[in-house]
Amino acid sequence: MFPDNFKRWATPLNKMDKGWIADRISVVDFKRILENLIYEKDDISWGPNNTFIFPKFGGTGEISSRVAEFLKDNVLSGRGVKSVDLAQKQVVFNNGQKDSFDYLISTVPLDKFLKLSKDIPKQLIAMVNRLAHNNILVVGVGLKKEIKTTKCWVYFTDPDVPFYRLSYFHNYSPFNVPEGNPKKFSSLMCEVSYSRYKKENKENIAERCIRGLIKSGIVNESDRTKIISRVVYDVPYAYPIPTLGRDKILKSVQLFLMKKGIYSRGRFGAWKYEIGNMDHSFMQGVEAVDKILNNKKETIWSL
Repeated sequence: MFPDNFKRWATPLNKMDKGWIADRISVVDFKRILENLIYEKDDISWGPNNTFIFPKFGGTGEISSRVAEFLKDNVLSGRGVKSVDLAQKQVVFNNGQKDSFDYLISTVPLDKFLKLSKDIPKQLIAMVNRLAHNNILVVGVGLKKEIKTTKCWVYFTDPDVPFYRLSYFHNYSPFNVPEGNPKKFSSLMCEVSYSRYKKENKENIAERCIRGLIKSGIVNESDRTKIISRVVYDVPYAYPIPTLGRDKILKSVQLFLMKKGIYSRGRFGAWKYEIGNMDHSFMQGVEAVDKILNNKKETIWSL
């Protein structure tokens, strides 16, 4: 449980609930474990990520880009939301433009959305302030070297290694490296969580991750000369934390918003980690539209 979970969540475990676990963590089956030990089998068939599809070109964002192509002029970007008037059913953007709505599907983090909105009861603001999330420093390291492994990602429990997860991005697609040649280049992605409970020095995080890669035997000290790129991205909203009391807060807030014609969905709109993967989030949007237009019951999201 510790330090692995604290490395990942950056939240004291006594503040976290357990109701979400069945959807994301394998339940122990002793007969299955014994069978796997006897026959020396890896058990890789459980969980939402045991198989997945990844774009050959363009990285993860290519999925959204392809969807946007179908919508064309209906996609407007580059405008921040200044405020939302629930009574007037109007969104005001930073550029001064205003758009009216009958129904609004929002993926804005729930706490931010309420603070952007007018006439929200103070008790609801106080409730969303109790919701928790962590943040992540994503450190990318590119090497002019082949790293042989069939793995896509690995978790690290070692407290002396800063990242909790390492992804071998060249195994997702060969075109995630120059020349589409993973026999010549490698792409590594390290993820380091941080929060008010778990501070991280952003200035030296890239170097600390490289030292962690060396300590873990992923690369050698001599491979430093083969590093051809390094990049750090600061992701301020990473994991919506399933804290104690979360579900009660979400029920009160979501019922209030839906009475106003607002459907807060997606990873941080719904604020439910257990249904926060990309496929979950995409289908929450699809089902919200079906709910609005055809009164179909939502199957991914629920209170």
